[in-house]
Amino acid sequence: YQRFVALPAVMTAAAINIILMRRNELETGIALQDDNGNDMGISQNAAKKALMEMTFSRMILPIATFTAPPIGAILLARAFPKYFRNPSKIISIATNSVLVTLGFGFGLPA
Repeated sequence: YQRFVALPAVMTAAAINIILMRRNELETGIALQDDNGNDMGISQNAAKKALMEMTFSRMILPIATFTAPPIGAILLARAFPKYFRNPSKIISIATNSVLVTLGFGFGLPA
């Protein structure tokens, strides 16, 4: 389970960062506009909803990036124990590089 410790830390840091950096918007609200760009006022409820959605998305985004490498390493060790139980440094570095690249490729939006 040590391989997954970074994920909750990153998720927590993302949530705290959004709250601290956007606290002013929660207190004062955000400007609302209609489809034509006309100002319709300021809403604290809209700010709260927007920050909740942003926090949720920032917590979900790193899941693939942080889980693909450890899960891939576990699966490779089970499938090919001869090569991946006690891999050499070269195999370990190459495997981790590929798994991290795949995590970024599938986990980050285009």
